[in-house]
Formats: sequence, structure tokens, C-alpha cells
Amino acid sequence: MTTPMGGGAEADATRKLAAGTYLDDGFRDAVIEELYVHPERTVAPSVGFDAVPVLVHALRARRIQSAWAWIVIALWAVGFLVAGAFFAYYLAPVVILAISAALAGERNDPVPRRLGLEDRPRRGARRVPTA
Repeated sequence: MTTPMGGGAEADATRKLAAGTYLDDGFRDAVIEELYVHPERTVAPSVGFDAVPVLVHALRARRIQSAWAWIVIALWAVGFLVAGAFFAYYLAPVVILAISAALAGERNDPVPRRLGLEDRPRRGARRVPTA
């Protein structure tokens, strides 16, 4: 089975980088910053992947995230208009949680690291004897 890009390692790397633009906001913003925002820069040739599809997916991921943000804002506005004063009872805890999260700083630690489970072997994993 052949892919439109010809297959192989180059297509695989391009596919994974394009998927990364949907998963990591920082990576997506860096791709857009380096390849799209500064037209005066000359883009170096990409070795091992195709940069154009990665940029296209980065721009699409940004549009999708922006659309979701506008949908959430619209739902909040509708909720406020429909519920009126009762909406404040829901909004107050949300604001308090947002402020506390901002004060605590960004923590992207996965659950196993926070629970101290990172040193445990996975189920079915073999232990390698150490000398």
C-alpha cells in the first residue's frame, strides 16, 4: 500500500510532526512562528520531512482551537442570558479555581510522577538483573 507522499520514513516523520501540531500548542505556535509569521526569513530545506504539510496542519489546528474557544465563549454568554443571576453561582467557583490554578503555576506532571509510581515496573515487564 502506497501513500500519496510516497511512503517511507519521510512520510512517517511528516505525519508525526503534523499530528504533533494538534497535540502540542507550543510546537504548533513554534511552527507557525518559524514558517509563516516571518516572510522575510528564508526557510532552510527540511531534511527527512516535508515542512509544507506540517505548516498546513499547524494553521488548521490553530483555526480549530480558535473555533472551539469561540463556541465556549458563546455557550457561556447563552448560559448567562438564560440563567441570569443563577449563573453567578456557577461562575464564582470557576473563577476561584482558575485563579488558584494560575497562582499555583503550570504543572504538567503526569499522574504517575505525582503519585510516585514512576519507578514501578509495568505489568508484564521483565526485570533486568543488575550486577
